[in-house]
Amino acid sequence: AVQPLMKYASLYLLIILSPLMVYSLVQAREQPQEACVAAAAPVDLSTGRQQTDDLTASLAERLRYEEQLSAQLEEIAPLVPPEYRMMVIYSSQANGLDPHDLAAVGWVESRWKTDAVGSSGEIGLFQILPSTGEQIAQAMGLDRPYDLRDPATNIAFGAHYLRTRVNKQGSTE
Repeated sequence: AVQPLMKYASLYLLIILSPLMVYSLVQAREQPQEACVAAAAPVDLSTGRQQTDDLTASLAERLRYEEQLSAQLEEIAPLVPPEYRMMVIYSSQANGLDPHDLAAVGWVESRWKTDAVGSSGEIGLFQILPSTGEQIAQAMGLDRPYDLRDPATNIAFGAHYLRTRVNKQGSTE
């Protein structure tokens, strides 16, 4: 894991530093005297080293996040159509839920059919009653109109509702 990270860090530094090097070469050609004076000035390498260390740490964090995201997407793939996977991941993260649990609820409630309507008037992917939707919107602090048929809204509301059920019951069981 360290070897690819160093490859990306080096590539990233090259991308960042290349324009600076080109600019320096152009300046040196246009103003050779000033370029020589600037080249002779002392350089503080600790700043560059700190920036490299910060960049490496940032890239390592990003790599861990992408590996985790990839694993979560792979885990829910059998349950969630591709167009909803990222919404499920983000909504589960926002509500402190396991993405697999949220995916399973969506599968059971509607088989991921956006036009699903239940026998009691439940709407959308997570089969949310309009009255429950109003309560969820209020709890989420939404003061704008919402549409329970919209997949992003329905997934976000479903995740919020599942979180409240978990809080009351202690688990998703």
